[in-house]
Amino acid sequence: MKKRYLFFNLIIFSLLMFNCRSLDINLFPDSYDLKLGAQFNSEIQSNQNEYPLLKGRDDVKQYITNIGNKILSSPEIKKRDTYAWKFEVIDDDKTINAFCVPGGYVYVYTGLMKYIDDEATLAGIIAHEIAHAEKRHSTRRVTAQLGLQLGASLAVELLLGDDAAAWQKVVVPLLANMLVTGLVLYNSREDEYEADEMSFKYLKTTEYYPAAIKNFFEKVSDKKANDDAFSKNVERLFSTHPLPPDRLAKMDELIRQGNYPPPGENNLFSARYKKFKSTLK
Repeated sequence: MKKRYLFFNLIIFSLLMFNCRSLDINLFPDSYDLKLGAQFNSEIQSNQNEYPLLKGRDDVKQYITNIGNKILSSPEIKKRDTYAWKFEVIDDDKTINAFCVPGGYVYVYTGLMKYIDDEATLAGIIAHEIAHAEKRHSTRRVTAQLGLQLGASLAVELLLGDDAAAWQKVVVPLLANMLVTGLVLYNSREDEYEADEMSFKYLKTTEYYPAAIKNFFEKVSDKKANDDAFSKNVERLFSTHPLPPDRLAKMDELIRQGNYPPPGENNLFSARYKKFKSTLK
């Protein structure tokens, strides 16, 4: 028992003395990711002004889900049977973005689907979002916020106290604030690097070109640099998914390490995607 309390005291000390993010600590078990995701999903479902989910187009949702399921078949996915893995489409042509909340709830905007040119690029983006959930980036941010905002007594209560009571007293108010401020969606550079790398690893075992997300990076970067109106459309994307130049360089390095030839129709599926995209009028 003493060892147990010593262990937890060391954790609390670390939380108070250092930034939790830098220590890569996550206070929560996977069950909390599921609970968080279900709560966020409920909020999103009920907020149709901010997140207008696509209605009457089950075919579009199924198309996205099929891509997601192909990615989830990768042996690199370690939490395939742990999380919910739900895929939704947000009916907003002006927003070029996708995001994921804990527990495997992935959301893709119609604006993104209309902007990209091939299915592999869409798969790369979805794989990137899946990686955010599997690597638990959101609950790591919640952990960081707990460490920064709460005193040792509440942190101990969360770790050692009654699960339901701690959830209601400590976590729920913090979650509400994170949802209002959008903090749950904001990723660090380190989060983005890791999600890019995992997207590459996931796609290596599928029919898709593993570095296809690079096509999106390049297209968005070029367009953003020369089109002020477009920059406004991707403002949310870059606020939640920072794109420093070395993200492109890191993807190029993965291509070189794997000695991958240039992509083609056989792993980009441009024609198939063009046919699908024509239905998104």
